Amino acid sequence: MANPTLKRCLHMLKSAKSDNDRFAALLMVTKVVRAEECGPDDRHQLFEAVGFKFINRLLKTKKCPEDCPEKMFKSLGVTVLSCFCTDPAMVTHPQMLVNLPVFCDLICVSEPEDETDKGIVDSCYECLTAIVLTPEGRSITGQGETVPKLCSAIVNGCYGAEKAFNILLNLLHHDGYRVWQRNMDSMMQLLEHSVKEFVREKDSKKFEWCEHLYALVSTSGKGTLNSGKWSAAILEELSNILQSKIGQPQREPALKLSSVMVDTLGVPWALQLSQRERGRKFLLVLIHLICIEVRMGLENQSLEKVEEKSELLTYCYMLLEHIISYMIEGPSLEWEETQIKQVHSALVGAFNAVIFYIQEMSSQGIDKPAVPLVYASVRVLGAWLAEETSALRKDVYNLLPYLITVSWQSFNIIKDQSARMKTFSNHGIKNNTEGSSKANITDSENTSSVEEPMEVESPELQDSKTSQKSELTDTCSLQPYNSTCSFSENIDLLRFLLPCLCHLTAEDDPRKMIIDHDGHVLLAEYLNFQWTKFISGTDRDAEVALATLCGIFLNITVTEPILATEHSVFREISQFIVTNLPTLVSEHKKYVVLMANVDVLGLMLLKHQAKLTDQQESELKKFFTASLKLLGSSHTHKGTKGGKYVMMLSQDFMKDWDQISELWFLGMQVLGACLSLYPWLPGVVVNSGWLQSVMNLLSSCQGHDHEVVMAYGSFLTELVRVDHKTRDSILGLNGEEVARKYGMVDLADVLKS
Repeated sequence: MANPTLKRCLHMLKSAKSDNDRFAALLMVTKVVRAEECGPDDRHQLFEAVGFKFINRLLKTKKCPEDCPEKMFKSLGVTVLSCFCTDPAMVTHPQMLVNLPVFCDLICVSEPEDETDKGIVDSCYECLTAIVLTPEGRSITGQGETVPKLCSAIVNGCYGAEKAFNILLNLLHHDGYRVWQRNMDSMMQLLEHSVKEFVREKDSKKFEWCEHLYALVSTSGKGTLNSGKWSAAILEELSNILQSKIGQPQREPALKLSSVMVDTLGVPWALQLSQRERGRKFLLVLIHLICIEVRMGLENQSLEKVEEKSELLTYCYMLLEHIISYMIEGPSLEWEETQIKQVHSALVGAFNAVIFYIQEMSSQGIDKPAVPLVYASVRVLGAWLAEETSALRKDVYNLLPYLITVSWQSFNIIKDQSARMKTFSNHGIKNNTEGSSKANITDSENTSSVEEPMEVESPELQDSKTSQKSELTDTCSLQPYNSTCSFSENIDLLRFLLPCLCHLTAEDDPRKMIIDHDGHVLLAEYLNFQWTKFISGTDRDAEVALATLCGIFLNITVTEPILATEHSVFREISQFIVTNLPTLVSEHKKYVVLMANVDVLGLMLLKHQAKLTDQQESELKKFFTASLKLLGSSHTHKGTKGGKYVMMLSQDFMKDWDQISELWFLGMQVLGACLSLYPWLPGVVVNSGWLQSVMNLLSSCQGHDHEVVMAYGSFLTELVRVDHKTRDSILGLNGEEVARKYGMVDLADVLKS
């Protein structure tokens, strides 16, 4: 400490014997601390020497000497504290933080009487601003009455209200959901006040309030806000703005606010204008504007210029996702055919620009880590391709190698994050430590969610249906989509690409590209990753991810039998299914869709791998027993008033039959094919009780589903052909009568032979 002034100041503080001495020393402190020569160590010594008891007395004393200004003590106290707030190491000192309530009370002065009052408020804001710049400070500030006081200062238009808003925005940026949950009443008052100001202002300040509203709504968290007068007022104002002639500086905040409103309240919010036709028109305008914005941001721009627009583009992407999902799943928008064509054309143009940008980024080097906007672009492209695979088909094919690469990058990031969050000591089935080494395909951790499972397109090829898209909106909203800064750190791209990969693996050219670039290896590891999530119960959407993955692998297994027979990945998947299906069927009965997908994939793989499998016979018997139990529990009988029984779907299968009916028929077909490949399998069918159950069902029922009965008949026929010993068992269960009753000619023939 070479500065003599500092030495003198420290000496005065340490030797002060009265309040007057301390008061004189503090006047010097305010000058010394702000001086450039005062370093961190010097400030620390002054900080310790000041003695906070005296400062606290200054802040709380209401009376000053007659010859002093009335608020001189408070002014000096907060000024000293604001001086020390320039040092981050001191700003979180307990003696500093204990004065938060004092700062908050002092800023809630509607109209300062003089410059002294203004100085006090300014110093308080300096302290508060410095405090919320630190994690410890934000943690303390988020509690107590700080947020309500900040909201009050803003709503009441107190001096320095803009500074209060900036402090609050900082808190919301770092922990918005918790701020909202702890201070719901105050935050709602602030939101409603901000809406009123947004509507009232007619100049550039309108768009400042637009930015404020975007920040408030986007940090509230899912399910926090409900529609009301505030949301209707925003809609009306945004409708007027976006249908007026405005420039980019005005359009950008309006589009961002529109995006977060749709993300928070759904697409129906945009349709709730006073007249239904106005709502549909506004949605049309919104779609065209965001498509234009995407094209303007991505086409004919340098990568540097594109990156500058990344935040706005990300919000446009979010709007596109919600709107695509709503157009598929929501009620009819009653657009005219020309309007529908215009919307489709606009969307194709936007996604053509997205594909062009991804292609440009891929040319930068396929091994180079992707920037956040690339992840955002791949994500929204996945949402589009889940619904539309015919447009831009060849361009999408050309992107597949790069999409697989960035999916690997994203997946590795997710795995690393999961490993840091929680280390799993055991993998695979919960409470099944003996089988844990077999229950996983690869050594992976857990991950996040995905869309609904695919249905069967044909007897042997699966593809996605539009009924799955409601899950897309839900799962998209689980991960933050309003900050490109952290986008690449937490986005699970594969969950957005799975539906389109299910489409593409049903087609020859893209399927071969996916396989050539080891996409099946990535998906196998991801299957294990999602399985861990499902078994741990930490991800409610892991079921649909697994079902979709099974659909993808079923497509490959059916169309690439040699690969499915010989490649180690498919051998490992087969082992995985054989190990886990029995537990899935016995302990997770409510997951019918997942069970059906896993079962049929397992049956198909075992059909191909019958001559090469090295799995234990005992394990295979457990698998086939579980498969028989699952397929056999699909139907039951119900008595009628006339005393007759009719065949009907069982309670467990009734809700999901539309999704899995094709899988059930395929499963019965492949199970029948396996009878001749595994010589001991007919014995399993008889000993499992399945045969007796099915024959009793067929014998007792009058009304029935013809296709279901024929599926049973085909299986029974194959069973007798493969193992003639089962003939007697079927005959003993009224086999001839059943064959005659349902017109099962082939079954009747083999029973007579």
